[in-house]
Amino acid sequence: APNADVVAGLARTRPWPGHHRPFLVGFSLQPVPDLRRARRKLLRKGCDLLAVNTTRALNAARTRVWLLDRAGASRARSGTKRAVARWIVRQALRAAARNAPARRRKAS
Repeated sequence: APNADVVAGLARTRPWPGHHRPFLVGFSLQPVPDLRRARRKLLRKGCDLLAVNTTRALNAARTRVWLLDRAGASRARSGTKRAVARWIVRQALRAAARNAPARRRKAS
């Protein structure tokens, strides 16, 4: 049986009343970086960001990752896996903050 597409399922999930859909970061491992294919995957799955790296990253200490967003922007980072992972988290937090709906002020 095929595996369930967890990311696409989460993107389709309706939020609870008063909550919003979670900010989703997907990952795509490719033999060679194909950013057009990755962009189609990001849109098809409903991710907010998609991190793309190559199979060369497997069992390697260093990696190069391309990070794509829904607006069409892409940026890349190379370094140790730990440094690149931290960069992805920082980028995701910034993007999620930009995309968060304005919070209502409580009446005093």
